[in-house]
Amino acid sequence: MLARIQPHAITLHGPTVDEGTVTPIASAPRHPKALSPMLARLTLETKRHHAPIEELLLDAIASPSVSSYRHLLARLYGFDAPLASRLLSTTGLDASFLVPRIRAAWIASDLLGLGLSRAEGAMLLRRHEIPAFSSGAQALGWLYVSERVTLRHDLIRAKIRSAIPEVLETAGDYLGSTQHRAQHGWAGLGAALDRAAYCEIAAQEIIKGAHAAFESQHAWLASTPFDGF
Repeated sequence: MLARIQPHAITLHGPTVDEGTVTPIASAPRHPKALSPMLARLTLETKRHHAPIEELLLDAIASPSVSSYRHLLARLYGFDAPLASRLLSTTGLDASFLVPRIRAAWIASDLLGLGLSRAEGAMLLRRHEIPAFSSGAQALGWLYVSERVTLRHDLIRAKIRSAIPEVLETAGDYLGSTQHRAQHGWAGLGAALDRAAYCEIAAQEIIKGAHAAFESQHAWLASTPFDGF
């Protein structure tokens, strides 16, 4: 599968867009985690999605338990695993950049450590569908949405450690995968986004992908609430 990914290449194409309807990259506010104009622009233009996603994602661990943490991991896996398959099959993405950002295996390892309940098993059997991407730029928009979750890894880890610290010994690989490395990861993502957004059409493709990804992620999370089982 990785053989189809062209190193140092970004495939970009898309329809003509109206440049007057978007925030110019040069004047976009800076993202707090990086100095990337395109990362800052994405953060600004997708802002309406952020709070609803975080509420759906973090509500279950307001009072952490083994059950709520296991369910959180299962929900993350249900979105990240099919997304990883799509990203890895998209022509034009650099494998050395992409592979370290594919974390479905870490989540699967943690779920095996905890053991799936019948509820999570049934959830994952549904398999969330993610459409094929029309360009590398669109795929980067989806990757941005997946990577945003890492901004809450420290918060989630702290909540789990304060309530059920022993769980991180057997199921902490996923949250630990970004520990002390989140800033570096965001800087790398920002640099890739800036290279890919070499013109307004390309930038619009990235933004279009991010909006679609947020809507897909919201639909999945909303359909898989934690019921306190």
